[in-house]
Amino acid sequence: MTFAELLPRLQGRLHWRLFICNLKLAMNRGLLKPADIQKIFQLQPDPTILESDSHSLLGNLQRQIHDPRLQLLLRHPLPDLPAEFQDGITTVINADDREYYVHPNDFSGHDFDLPGRAVRRFKSTAQTREFFWVAPRALFELAIQEFHAQQDPTTDVKRTDTAKEEGGPMDDRRLAIADRIRDLLGLVHHGRKVQLMAISLRVPAAQRTCLPTVIEALPNLRFLQSHSKPPPGTGCGYTVDLQKLETQALGEAIAGAPELVMERVLLRDCDEVEVVTLGVTRKDRATLRASRRFLDQMEYILRLKFSEVLDEFLALVQPSGSRT
Repeated sequence: MTFAELLPRLQGRLHWRLFICNLKLAMNRGLLKPADIQKIFQLQPDPTILESDSHSLLGNLQRQIHDPRLQLLLRHPLPDLPAEFQDGITTVINADDREYYVHPNDFSGHDFDLPGRAVRRFKSTAQTREFFWVAPRALFELAIQEFHAQQDPTTDVKRTDTAKEEGGPMDDRRLAIADRIRDLLGLVHHGRKVQLMAISLRVPAAQRTCLPTVIEALPNLRFLQSHSKPPPGTGCGYTVDLQKLETQALGEAIAGAPELVMERVLLRDCDEVEVVTLGVTRKDRATLRASRRFLDQMEYILRLKFSEVLDEFLALVQPSGSRT
């Protein structure tokens, strides 16, 4: 059974609806051709994954698309690294992973519920993932500055153990920075009570950089493929600002940070590397309501209902005799 044959059964799953809409946006922008879509849906899912587990199916689909043995690497290299991305902030990591990047003693005694600790040393073997997401560091720093500016210094906030446990008010208002950066970067898979860290770095000028599509974002679907058509070899993807998604009206801007995908790099080949603690998240943005709001926004951008997009894809990926 192929993904094309599964598609009619999965059309009621929000994950798959969002995926299909983002594929359509990529087609509209010329990043994916109809032939690419056909190749994607002719892949066969891992038979050990239940059909009902749409999240795992999407993750399995991403791994297959990016398996070099299949020669289906739908990546779009940029000829040059855009200047705004040279100083970047890369994927936020769980604090539990810190020992992969830095020496344990560098954060000795630090409470990872608190932000603000930074180290510039790292292990000589430390490297990023095979392909990793990068947003401009300047935007990251601006978000933190704006966050501080929005806080009311006259508010009397007391820290208590109960408040810390329940995600309530803390005496250190910086504690909400983890939520703000998580929201800005659209990292919906980081829920509540996750201790986060960020790695900022200046990558080599010759670093291979790619324009992302939703395929890179799988199975996290809070990705907003830019729907404008930039000149060839330019442009970027956009995160979905999770805070804006919950508050903005239909059609209002929900884009967060511009982002690109880069090939793996050793930290020792980069300049100005800094590993920073962001504190602990207090809110969970991965709600059914938020997913539905995002689907509404996607349909608005496409000027199409999902049913119309689905009909187009079914006609594209299934033989006429097999459609229902």
